[in-house]
Amino acid sequence: MAVHKLVYDIQEEEESQLLAIHTNMEMDRLAFFMNKHSNVMLAISKKPILVTIQKKTIDFTHFFALDDLEGFRCYLIENQVEMPEEISTPAGLFNNQMVTATYHFLPELKQVPYLFKIEGLDAAAKGEEWVKVLQKIPQIASAYAVAWTQIKNKNYLIFN
Repeated sequence: MAVHKLVYDIQEEEESQLLAIHTNMEMDRLAFFMNKHSNVMLAISKKPILVTIQKKTIDFTHFFALDDLEGFRCYLIENQVEMPEEISTPAGLFNNQMVTATYHFLPELKQVPYLFKIEGLDAAAKGEEWVKVLQKIPQIASAYAVAWTQIKNKNYLIFN
């Protein structure tokens, strides 16, 4: 007689949703309008996200909100950082020139100025709600969900 063992293991896996936000606003102003049009209070994080790109450590500013009642966290992340760099050329009229280099948090989404990540149970539904909220803000040109298959390096989007 054979003995069968059934293992019933339920794990609630945390979902996440990534939104792209197109606007010309500064990040703090965007966070203000997002707070104004929703019940979430985004606050600037004291620790920037550090990413190494081309042997340089780049600081990406982000805002964070935690909603214990509904069980989700959200992050507003700048996707583009401009930094002045000095380019030295061999002897000539313009030996050392200052140029502005643009670095992207997610290079796959170079045209997107801001990213909004939602973590928690039922993040996809929250993402749909947030798209509607963001589209009501007149200063935002567009907001939409980003497919995870578009993103090559998901490690940058893991926050602790």
